[in-house]
Amino acid sequence: MGNVLANGRVVFRHTMEDWLNLHEVSKSECQQILLLGDADFEYVDLKKPGKLELSTDEIWQLASKVFLASYTIGHEVILSVEENCKVHFFDGKIEKNRSFTVNEGGNGYPYIQCCHRGNIEDLITAQHEFSHAVQIVASQGRFVAPVLRETCAYLGEHSLLKYLNQTNSQWSSVTHAAWKRNSARTHEKFDRILLEALEEPQTPYDYNWNYPLARVLAKEANEHLPEDLLWGLFRGETSLRQLIDKLARN
Repeated sequence: MGNVLANGRVVFRHTMEDWLNLHEVSKSECQQILLLGDADFEYVDLKKPGKLELSTDEIWQLASKVFLASYTIGHEVILSVEENCKVHFFDGKIEKNRSFTVNEGGNGYPYIQCCHRGNIEDLITAQHEFSHAVQIVASQGRFVAPVLRETCAYLGEHSLLKYLNQTNSQWSSVTHAAWKRNSARTHEKFDRILLEALEEPQTPYDYNWNYPLARVLAKEANEHLPEDLLWGLFRGETSLRQLIDKLARN
């Protein structure tokens, strides 16, 4: 943990070394995981993501429906997230805000701010944030390391793609194309940031480090782990070290 002097006070700042220790992973393991994902992220030229004529309420309800269809367990948690979380959809065409989820919205449930542009990417964004909220509620205060938080959010995105495909939704192909484009963008932008930071253990912590590993691990977990182990990630019952070891055995 590094420290800096600010206004005469010592301020502790977490570093890459701290991040690796927290997640119980090594530099080489991170590099190997990123290599595993290299072939999976194909850029798709999608100039128009596709208009989506759904209200924000309908989008939020769909996110819940996706989870209910994807898991035979945890329905009480899923429904409580749909019914109790405070959600603010902002107009992404006008406001330059960002989508996020925080633990407490004032009523014991998470608060979600979610971008709404009126196109197909709204489904992906809402599913991602809904998944964060499910993880927060399901884990019941257990600490969940940042990479695992994002892994859960990306697991939700995979559930969305699978649900739209299985229900023969009119949005299935264009949503999958938008998802592939978003994945490629994240892969191209944030992999470089993480790889550079891995070379210098005292690099100040950047939350963007969590996205590249999470995307790859979510894909692998979605393909190789059973439902109970996936739900265990949302409940905060599995560490990143344990997840990597379980995937290595499959």
